[in-house]
Parts: sequence; structure tokens; C-alpha cells
Amino acid sequence: MNRPEILTEEEIHQHLYNLKNWERVEGKIYAKFSNFESYRKTIDFVIKISYVIEELDHHPEIRIGYNDLQVYSSTHQPKGLTRLDFKLAEEINRVFFEFL
Repeated sequence: MNRPEILTEEEIHQHLYNLKNWERVEGKIYAKFSNFESYRKTIDFVIKISYVIEELDHHPEIRIGYNDLQVYSSTHQPKGLTRLDFKLAEEINRVFFEFL
């Protein structure tokens, strides 16, 4: 299996610069999606992004609130941030803006 390469600090900053809603927190990238109409709508969004998550085979940590959720992503092997984390973030953003 081909393991993704860890990004340099410069590459991470460039990806974050081009990525709406996401920031770096404790070695992961993080975004909060909020203002869903209800808990059911929040869960509907999680279901929608689950398809992207499975397609990329890259599984973030998701924390669900009543009308918001937080997504944290990093790569476990090798440990750090890779292009896969940012690809996942881009796809989650795409789904979010289509979902609204």
C-alpha cells in the first residue's frame, strides 16, 4: 500500500490559505460547521459526508452537537498532515456548500 507523504510546513500553510473554514489545531486540521436547522439536519450532513469519507478511505474524528459539528483530520500512518487530509477537507466543504 502506498503511504501518503507528510507535508512540509510551507505546504500545510499553503493548503490552509486556500481552504475555507479550516484551521490547524494540535497537529490536525479542524473545521466547525454550524447553524443546521435541527439535530436531524446535522445528522443528515454527517451521512452525506460519510460517502466522501468512505470513498477516500480517510476517516476523520467527528464531534456532533445539536445543530453543529466539528471535524478533525490527520493521517495516522505516517503520523501528520498529508494531501489526503486536505483532499478530505475540500470534499467536506464541497458537500457542505451544496447541502446549504
